[in-house]
Amino acid sequence: MSHHFSTKAVIYGCLSGKGLNVATITGLGYSLSGAAGTAKHIPVRIIGKTLYKRAMQKCHHVIFQNDHDCSFFLNKKIAKDHQVSIIQGSGIDMSYFHPDKLSKKDKPIKFVVLSRMLISKGIEDFVAASRIVRERTNEKCEFILAGPLDVDNPSCIKESIFNGWLTEGSVKWIGQVPDALEAYSDADVVVLPSFYKEGLSRSLIEGAAMGLPLITTDNPGCRDAVIHNETGLIVPLRDPHALAEAMLTLISNASMRRQMGKAGRKFVEQHFSQDQVLSKTLETYDAVLTRNGGVGLD
Repeated sequence: MSHHFSTKAVIYGCLSGKGLNVATITGLGYSLSGAAGTAKHIPVRIIGKTLYKRAMQKCHHVIFQNDHDCSFFLNKKIAKDHQVSIIQGSGIDMSYFHPDKLSKKDKPIKFVVLSRMLISKGIEDFVAASRIVRERTNEKCEFILAGPLDVDNPSCIKESIFNGWLTEGSVKWIGQVPDALEAYSDADVVVLPSFYKEGLSRSLIEGAAMGLPLITTDNPGCRDAVIHNETGLIVPLRDPHALAEAMLTLISNASMRRQMGKAGRKFVEQHFSQDQVLSKTLETYDAVLTRNGGVGLD
């Protein structure tokens, strides 16, 4: 049995693979949604849909990370009902991502985005929101970007624009971090204002496991990681003013930040932990083997 992850691995692996194929769809991404849904991206989406449909014909089971992506594949007749199930995320090591690793020193309130520096990840909106917040509060705040520029991506931010933000001082960029803890340990709030078609945002789940409140968008794969007003705040897509309001709400309420962080940690333990995901994945393998005449897992 072969288990394939990510767009290229799923398509190439299923088309070329022999034996039983299991695929995990970690988001619709550029190949099915396009960078911005404009006319010039239509050929990309047509080709992506065709390749996925052919790959799914040789796939024995498809795991999705959220309901939206599963419904998309079924409605577009890329996959069939009997093929699919949902397992949210890839599993978080709850002992590694732990609130004990947060910095306890007094510092400015830090909002952190851990992501590739792409337009579709909402980086422009984060910068715009940071300007609004600075104009409306006297609290010391920092707005941190952590992640690579990804200059070959169709949704990349022009280097001149990005450098302008850094010169302006709206945000700080710490680049690609070798260990996500480097970004989370000094954070107060984890933010992801994405309108990219996520599977299930790992940065949000890791942030919640650290006991940090979240701010994200009403976007597939983002909203699934948050209980609004309980573990974090959900704002409309591409709305810097709403994003700024959410930031200001958490800036002014330290007890809300603490309560949301505790609730978020509990939410991850119940739904997204490594043990939870591993158990569900092994159950899926067992079902696929049994259904196709193989031997179930002991």
